[in-house]
Amino acid sequence: SDKSSRWNFPSLYYDFHVETQGKDLHFVFIDTVILTGNSDILNEDGFIVKERTGRELGVFFHENATSEMKFAADEQWSWLESTLQNSKADFLVVAGHYPVYSICEHGPTSELVEKLIPLLQKYKVTAYLNGHDHCAHLITDSGIDYHTIGSAHLNDPSTSHKDNIPKDSLKFHATNAV
Repeated sequence: SDKSSRWNFPSLYYDFHVETQGKDLHFVFIDTVILTGNSDILNEDGFIVKERTGRELGVFFHENATSEMKFAADEQWSWLESTLQNSKADFLVVAGHYPVYSICEHGPTSELVEKLIPLLQKYKVTAYLNGHDHCAHLITDSGIDYHTIGSAHLNDPSTSHKDNIPKDSLKFHATNAV
C-alpha cells in the first residue's frame, strides 16, 4: 500500500508465521466472501435488498453459485485444510471477515459454522478473528476463542442473535456505543 507498510495483502487468502518469546504464532487469513458468498442480496439494479445470513434465509452459497465460484471456494477450502494440517505452531490463529459465531446484528455465518468449525476443532486452532458485525465480543466454544472485533468506528450493542450461539459460550460483550 502507498499508505502504510502495515497493509500487506499478498493474496485473497494467505498465511504467515511470527516468532515471539520463543513461540511460533501461525496466522491464517481466509477470504470468507469466497467461501460463503457475498452477505448481501442484490436486486436486479444492484441495490442491497437484504443482508444474507444462512440461518435467516436457509439458502447456502453453493446452491446458487456459478461453477467458477464453487471451484474458487473448494480450492480455498482445500488450501485451508492443508495449511492447518501442516501447521506445527504453538498458536494457530485463523482470521476472516465474516463471523463464525456472533450474537450481534448479522449473527452466525451458517456455512462457517458447518464447514469451518470442524476444521478449527480438528487442527486445534487457538482462535478465530473476524469483523463484519459492528460489535466486540468473545465467544469460547470447544477450546476455541471466537473474537468479533468489528467495532472500529461504531460499536453496535445488539444481542439479536444471542440464542444462536452455544449455551454459556459468551464470555465478553461490549455494550456501550462508541
